[in-house]
Amino acid sequence: MYSKEQIKEKILSDQRWLERSVVAIYRLQTVSEQNHDSTELKNGIGFSGAHAHVCSYMAKWILKGNHLSGKYLDKAKKIMPHYTKQLERIANKGRK
Repeated sequence: MYSKEQIKEKILSDQRWLERSVVAIYRLQTVSEQNHDSTELKNGIGFSGAHAHVCSYMAKWILKGNHLSGKYLDKAKKIMPHYTKQLERIANKGRK
């Protein structure tokens, strides 16, 4: 089982974890939210309205086989710790 603290440490120290985290949260967005790079439902799932545009862009970049670098790598490290609760649920799904 991963704790929120362990997940935060991993996403800040391991680029693979960071990029996979961006994609994991992106996949929680509705199809409409993914298509519009936005947040339409205030349900506590997926990206917040403040992060939806930039994080959707990063997720699509990663899904094309690219890696984050420069300012986008820095932004992801700043933003993704906000999502440790959702990431904890994803990482621990099916684990006991």
